[in-house]
Amino acid sequence: CEYAPDDPWIHSQLAYSYHDLQMPAEEIKEYETLLRLNYDDKDILFKLGVLYFQQGLNAKGLKVYEELKRSHYKKAESLIKYYGSS
Repeated sequence: CEYAPDDPWIHSQLAYSYHDLQMPAEEIKEYETLLRLNYDDKDILFKLGVLYFQQGLNAKGLKVYEELKRSHYKKAESLIKYYGSS
């Protein structure tokens, strides 16, 4: 990550690793970085929304949900199922 901080592949691998290690706070940071690098990637935004809801960050999760609804993202409705899942 230090040698290529703007490489999305590195951040996605870190996110997967943090997921496997059950380190959600770090996983969220990596997905936030990925979203900053790929601001129009709705799949990344969806994954981040799921994590927000799972960690009890409902306000952030609802913002993601609203953004996905506005963009007519096909999985937006399935995101709201995670609301209150923490």
